[in-house]
Amino acid sequence: MNTFVALVGACGVWLMWMALYQPFSIRLTWASRPRLEREAAEMRLKEFGGLSMFKDRPILDRALSGPLEGWSRTLSSFLRRGERDEKLILQAGRPERYRTLYDFYAWKVIFAVMFFVMGIMPAVFVGRTLLFVAPLVGFMGFWLPDYHLRQLVQRRQELLRTELAFTLHRIAIHVAAGRALPVALRQVSSGPGGLFVAELRKVMTDYDMRVPLLEALQGMLKRNPGVGELERFVDMVQRASTFGQPIVQTMTDMGMALQQQLEAEVEARGLASSVKMVLPVGLMVLPAIGIVVMGPAILMAARFFF
Repeated sequence: MNTFVALVGACGVWLMWMALYQPFSIRLTWASRPRLEREAAEMRLKEFGGLSMFKDRPILDRALSGPLEGWSRTLSSFLRRGERDEKLILQAGRPERYRTLYDFYAWKVIFAVMFFVMGIMPAVFVGRTLLFVAPLVGFMGFWLPDYHLRQLVQRRQELLRTELAFTLHRIAIHVAAGRALPVALRQVSSGPGGLFVAELRKVMTDYDMRVPLLEALQGMLKRNPGVGELERFVDMVQRASTFGQPIVQTMTDMGMALQQQLEAEVEARGLASSVKMVLPVGLMVLPAIGIVVMGPAILMAARFFF
């Protein structure tokens, strides 16, 4: 009897482990669905992206994906800005948190509800007079993913621009040595690098699959819209391929101009940071220095006169 109870308990622990941590349990639940319903769900996921935020958490996927996906679709149709948000997600490189458009809207719903509940807490403990705080805090949570996504876009574009500025001269050196441009791009992409080198690897992968080089570079622009420096680079390569214009000196000059532009931006940020530091220094550092310097004198004066 004890052995039977132990086996039942072990099976229960194993099933709980599968439900909580193993993505294979998703297949078990999908196998129990009707065939047409399962195929319709797969087609919908391929066409619209669906939710991928809980793909590694099966129990959350089963519990929250249904209502969140419905709310995300309703929010998408209500806001009517799906194309703009999809472009922002693409510019951010489809980060893990916002892999699809509906992931982005689902996070907006989650943060709005969470911040709204947090805003109700002061009214619960203090009084109803603070109930107006809840919708304000909920509205702030609703727009928090927009701010985060724009920060990711700005960071990715800065990384692309920075690496492009310091990679162009390497490409120019290979071309000046007598190598064709595809060979030069392959040599640069085969070495270590960041985002721009990774994009060059994708370009060369497309080129190996018999895609023309210009079309592969246009695909890079589609994956990274809104980066003017990348557009200038692709336009330069296109003009050199179409009209036979020399590319080495143009690429070198473009790299030097981008490096000077980046240096100017860094200096401007440094000056802006020095101005922004005045307020924290004035409010936090100087009072502490005043207490340390004047505290003993004030204590001695108080003992003398009182």
